[in-house]
Amino acid sequence: MDQALPSLVSVADRQHSRTLAEMRQYGFRLFPVPDGRPPYVYTIGLSLYFQHPELVVSAPVAVGLPMLRQAVWALQRGVRLAPGPLYQLWRTDTNPIQFAPVRAGLTRALSLACAVLHTRYFAALQLLYTDAAGHWPWDPTCDPAISQAQRRWCAVPRPPHLDEYL
Repeated sequence: MDQALPSLVSVADRQHSRTLAEMRQYGFRLFPVPDGRPPYVYTIGLSLYFQHPELVVSAPVAVGLPMLRQAVWALQRGVRLAPGPLYQLWRTDTNPIQFAPVRAGLTRALSLACAVLHTRYFAALQLLYTDAAGHWPWDPTCDPAISQAQRRWCAVPRPPHLDEYL
């Protein structure tokens, strides 16, 4: 068991070094967690280089990486991403996205960001997206896998117009 420890430490050191190098070069790093339940992708460095909350999306890596990459490109062009408004950030044939604050304390699960930022608590926004039919996670007709995956990081918001019917 003692022999395994140095190899684990060296893997963590390489991850940390790679993250710092990418942050210096690009201002951020996208970090995929394919074995998360559900899988997710998050940013590291937006709070340092853009004075913007970090971003996280619960999605398979092949879906989450391009989504966050497009969101960061929007930040680099001066768009401020905030909870509430709808954004159309990439191809015009896709549905809009929205952001919601990550619940307090859950950022500690974004372990590499915690290590780089030297804190377990920092501002983060979750990227929310629709299912293939265009249903948001709060819609009862949304694909349950899409809806449940997005409930990990935030209390999935309801659109304001629904309050009129309650």
